[in-house]
Amino acid sequence: MVTDFEVLRAMVEATLEKPNFGRVTSLVGIASLWAPFQTLTRLSLSLDDRVHPQYREAKLEAPIFIIANPRSGTTLLHRLMSEDEENFASFTLGETIFPSVTVQKLFERIGELDQEKLGGRLLKAVKAFDAAVFGSRWEGVHRLGLFETEEDETFFTYSLQSPTVMLLSPFPAAFASLVNLDKQPRETRDRMMDYYEGLLRRLMYRKGEQKRYLDKNVFHTTRIRTISERFPDARFVYLVRHPYEALPSFLNMFYAAWRTHSRDIPRDSKEMRELLGLGLDNYRYALGLSRFMPKDRYTVLRYEDLVADPKGFVESLYKWLDMEMSPAFRERLEQATSAQRTYERPYDHKLSDYGISEEAIAEELAEVFQAFNYKP
Repeated sequence: MVTDFEVLRAMVEATLEKPNFGRVTSLVGIASLWAPFQTLTRLSLSLDDRVHPQYREAKLEAPIFIIANPRSGTTLLHRLMSEDEENFASFTLGETIFPSVTVQKLFERIGELDQEKLGGRLLKAVKAFDAAVFGSRWEGVHRLGLFETEEDETFFTYSLQSPTVMLLSPFPAAFASLVNLDKQPRETRDRMMDYYEGLLRRLMYRKGEQKRYLDKNVFHTTRIRTISERFPDARFVYLVRHPYEALPSFLNMFYAAWRTHSRDIPRDSKEMRELLGLGLDNYRYALGLSRFMPKDRYTVLRYEDLVADPKGFVESLYKWLDMEMSPAFRERLEQATSAQRTYERPYDHKLSDYGISEEAIAEELAEVFQAFNYKP
C-alpha cells in the first residue's frame, strides 16, 4: 500500500493555516479512523500474499472504466451494466473498505455461520448499521451502502492520492497538483499502479477470471494516461454532461460536506472558485484525452442520451464493446430501466447558487462547448 505523505502534510498545513473548531476536530476524527483502517488493510493485504498468493496470477483482461466529470451519470450507467453478472465484476462499497481476499473469505464464512446458527440475525444487524451510517449520507446526491456497487476511489483515499481529501480540507489550491496522478513522477505513478493492479486482481480472483473488471470513477479522468499504460487493453467510456448542469452539482457535492465543518466558507467563496477551477480543468483534460486516445479504446457519450433512454444507451455501448447481451441480463436491464423511469431527480443546482455566471463558464470552456456540441 502507498501513502502520499505530501498530501497529508498539505492537509495539516492548510487546516492549521486557517484553523477553526470544525475543521480541526474533523481532521483529528477522520485521521483516527483512517489510520487504523489503513493499517488493517495494509496488514490484511500482506496476509493475502501468504495465504492466497494465487491472486497475483488472476487474469485481468480488457477492463472497462467509466469516467466523467462528477455528477454526470456514471453511477447510473455503472449500476445498470453491473446487472450483467455473467460478464462483469465490480466492487461493492464494503469490498473497497475491506479489499483483502483473506478478509472477504472470512466474512463469507461468518455469513454462513450466521445463517446456520443465528438465522441471519447478524446480517440484519449489519444491514441496520449500514442504513444508519450510510443510508442518509449524501441523500439526493449519491446513494451509498456497504452492499451497493461502488467506484473504487476508496483505494486512492487510503493512499491520500485522491481529490476526496478536499471533502475534509476545503482548500483546493493546496491539493490541485498533488492529486492529479498523471502529473506525478514516474516512481509515484508506478507505485500507485502496482498497488491498484493488485487490488483488481484480488477481485478477479474471488469473482471469476472469465469476467471483465467494470469500474466507474469520476476522479479517474486525471489518471487515464497512467491507467492506460498499465492496462493497454482497457476501454474507457467518457460521459459528458452540459457544464451548466454538472458543475453546480459537483460544487454542491463538496459544499454539502464543507457545511459540516466549515460554515465560515460561503457559497461564493474563493475556495469554491478554486474547486470550480478543478472542474473546469477536468473538462479540458477529458477533451485532450478524446484527441489523444485511440477511438477503439476511448468513446465519448452524452449524459442526456443516457437519461433519455437508459436501455438503448446500454445496448449501443455493448455494440461498441463488441459484446453480446444474455437473455437474463436483458430482462434485468429492462427491470432496472423501468425503475429508473419512475425516479424523480432531486433539485438541480445552478451556477448562480455559487455566484458564477453561465457566460463566464462558456468563455472558460469555449473549446469544450464546441467539441461536444453544447450550446452556451
